[in-house]
Amino acid sequence: MAEENQEKKKPSINKRIFEYIGLGLLTLLLIAAIYFQVPWKIITLILILLATSVSPKAYQKWFQRSVGLVLIVLIIWVFLPDDNEGWRPYTFDKELAAMEAKRVIPAEENAATIYNQLFENYDSNSFYKNFLIGDLENSILYEFWTRKDYPEVASWLEEHQNIINHLMLACEKNRCRFPIAGDFNAPELKPPCNFKEVTDFWWSPQSKRCIPMIHFGKLLICSANNDVAEGRVDQALEKYIANLQIAKHLYQQPIPMDMLVGMAIENRGLKQINEFLVTSNATDEYLLLLDKALQGIEHNWYSDSPKIFDSEKLMFKSFICAMFYQTNPDGRVRLNRDTRSTLSAQYGYILVSGKSTWEPINPDSYWQIKLTKAMTIFCWFFVPSTPEKTALIIDDIYKKYYTMTEPDFNWNDKLQFNLPSIMPNFRFLLEIFGQIMEQNYFFKIHDVYFKTVAQNRGSQLIIALRRYKNTNSAWPQSLNDIENTTASENLIDPISKSSFVYKLTEDNFTLYSKGKNNVDENGKNESPEKGGPDDLLIWPSRSSKTKEENSDVK
Repeated sequence: MAEENQEKKKPSINKRIFEYIGLGLLTLLLIAAIYFQVPWKIITLILILLATSVSPKAYQKWFQRSVGLVLIVLIIWVFLPDDNEGWRPYTFDKELAAMEAKRVIPAEENAATIYNQLFENYDSNSFYKNFLIGDLENSILYEFWTRKDYPEVASWLEEHQNIINHLMLACEKNRCRFPIAGDFNAPELKPPCNFKEVTDFWWSPQSKRCIPMIHFGKLLICSANNDVAEGRVDQALEKYIANLQIAKHLYQQPIPMDMLVGMAIENRGLKQINEFLVTSNATDEYLLLLDKALQGIEHNWYSDSPKIFDSEKLMFKSFICAMFYQTNPDGRVRLNRDTRSTLSAQYGYILVSGKSTWEPINPDSYWQIKLTKAMTIFCWFFVPSTPEKTALIIDDIYKKYYTMTEPDFNWNDKLQFNLPSIMPNFRFLLEIFGQIMEQNYFFKIHDVYFKTVAQNRGSQLIIALRRYKNTNSAWPQSLNDIENTTASENLIDPISKSSFVYKLTEDNFTLYSKGKNNVDENGKNESPEKGGPDDLLIWPSRSSKTKEENSDVK
């Protein structure tokens, strides 16, 4: 009898051991979930499982049946027909409209009204000519040239005189406001109905104007260089100043891409202004005009960058919420179950012939639709219940990016933006997206920004140097000789935070920034990312150094 009782107890003991092991694992899972900040819904589910495992068997059977019923209901729900009529990705339209309302100006004062007319008639083919590519492009953009030198280019300028006239009209206006994203006032505008349209809504307006604006800047510089060579100096200066005005107009937009394009346009114009100041007959009257134009460009990272972060953050919110939420005309919000508004609808990772490639997948296939709908069950546990809660997380994440707008920010320490420890939650996913979109992007923008400021201050110094030469018939011995004839801030290199380097040469002089390392490396800039020299040469421009090499093109 005793042996029989022992045999009966063995399964019971083994069962208890497994129950205790399961209970221990659930407890460890709960502790890990709390430590790694897993979403509260998952923690709640673990707590329910833990409570059920120590409850009487009658409750355990009730719980198991309930779980089975819920699973059956969810499976049926996934395969039921779904009504997506009227549902679209959730975007922060009201916030965008409020941001746009703060920027509105009268149409008659808005240079964008003229630019938009030029965009409508813009033909990219007319700016991709043979003479606008390679060495010949450098000759007409960085040297003064005559019709005799390049008759084909002169004819091309005449064909585009109407564009030049409209650009000069636009540049008479001080203010310019392009829409941040899609123009809400455009009659053809419809709310984005899938993720691709959300992307187009935010990116297309700025991307469509960037290339034309770059070409318009080149057109003005090319025409001005021709004017200088043929003695039309007054007209040339008007075009150089108009080129700077285009850059100013782009700086007024709270968009990083506009700022980058504006800096590229300004830098190209500054090089030609420097060329004119040093090598041509720059009278005091011309110096006054150019000095006023350069002083009119107000660069202030600490006031310019917050506006950019505001628009970038709003775009980021709209992108993320468009992927995970939908809304309808009644204002109801639900988790996204539209295949065309998910990341997987954009690109699927597949293997072709043993090689990794990105190729579009068919978002309308039956199983893709059902898989997307099933994923909303997972998202219910993982994603915040409303777009507003997601927006609060993004606001909190962006606090560290806004430190980039403060004067005491350490730009030499990128490690301060290292991701925190891996956390299996939605915030960590947003941290990754945020770092991809913002961190390295704004470090690069900051570098280009202060190089542009250095170039601008350098050009103002050259104006002061030229004034000295006009009066004394020789270039000054040092920058100390002009410190009373230019703004004190122009003598400070914004990159190295020390003085610019000025040295007399056989022909005229050289002027450069010592770069971020604040070491005088004779104006050389060779692979600074690998520790090489990082000086920023202001004069002579690199194009003037190679002038003789390119002269055989004429």
